Amino acid sequence: MKSIRLLLLLGVACSALLSCSKSGDEFNNESGSQSAADLTSVRLNEIDGAEDFIELYNTGTETVSLEGAKIRRWRVAEGIDDEQTLWEGTSETIAPGAYLCLRYDEAKAGTAGYLKRDFSSRKNTSIWLQDADEKVVSEFTRGTKSVGWNQIHMQRCRNASEVAYSYSFVGTKWVYAESTPAAANGSRVGEIDQTMMPVVMNEIDLESGKIELYNASDAEVNVIGFQLRWSRMKDDDADNRTIWEATSKTVIPAKGYLVVESEISLSEYASKNFHLRLRDGSHQDFMGEKYVWDDFKRGSKGEGWTTVTLTSPIVGSMVRIPDGTGDWYLASSASLGSTNGTSLSGKLVPDGDWY
Repeated sequence: MKSIRLLLLLGVACSALLSCSKSGDEFNNESGSQSAADLTSVRLNEIDGAEDFIELYNTGTETVSLEGAKIRRWRVAEGIDDEQTLWEGTSETIAPGAYLCLRYDEAKAGTAGYLKRDFSSRKNTSIWLQDADEKVVSEFTRGTKSVGWNQIHMQRCRNASEVAYSYSFVGTKWVYAESTPAAANGSRVGEIDQTMMPVVMNEIDLESGKIELYNASDAEVNVIGFQLRWSRMKDDDADNRTIWEATSKTVIPAKGYLVVESEISLSEYASKNFHLRLRDGSHQDFMGEKYVWDDFKRGSKGEGWTTVTLTSPIVGSMVRIPDGTGDWYLASSASLGSTNGTSLSGKLVPDGDWY
């Protein structure tokens, strides 16, 4: 009798151990080794930097959990590669055939359903959706990633009446379309330009008032209609003016330079904020905007902008190293019309950012 009871007790103990082992395995599968939710049916569908929203769309037939998913952005900030998380999924789900519009609201930034930060859609960038295992499942890229990428403007995403267009996925590719948050995308209104103008500002000598343009391509470029636009504050009002314009055929040879002279004195701005843009004044994109191909800015736009003396005045000439694509440096002497790279006195770090 005792033997029978002993066998029964041993059987119960083994059963309990097997049960615990099975439960433990299930727990490990659910938490320690569970793979990320399958996001292959979810895609970036609309991106609007003017209205600060990113829209996701579920092309599949099942509801998808977005827990752990992220929307990331690559850019260049002050010449340094910078990746940012624009959004991270928590409790959000997206039903089949549904849209999820993620907006930026400063008061709700980072909470469920809202972006962590705002973003610009005026420059080159890369924005992608990744799952919890960091696998990229959908991506938008504008421009070619290279030295100086994200520092040069491309087509603006507004029309002549300042109506914002968004980057929308229509058919099989990204195009400009009417902004339609949380709804089916509108019809294509234009192609997204992926090409940058090879002509950029290469040297700025405030003392002489001369600016050097550089053609980084292997072919000559006619810059007729191009303008240099200067922005500053005067008597507490914004003062924007054209300080140079190519009114007739003006050719810059391949890998060559063009030195132009400002119509106004620039020497007083060695210790003040300013903004200088190179734009194509004779051509407009399909939305009626003049192309802005390059810009240089110093200081933060705000109260007292350009009227406050900066702590690090510009002494010498401002040059790009290497020519046409690199960051801006201070050179003790000008090298207008020739290769930059000698007598450098330090890297120029703008005091703030407009955008």
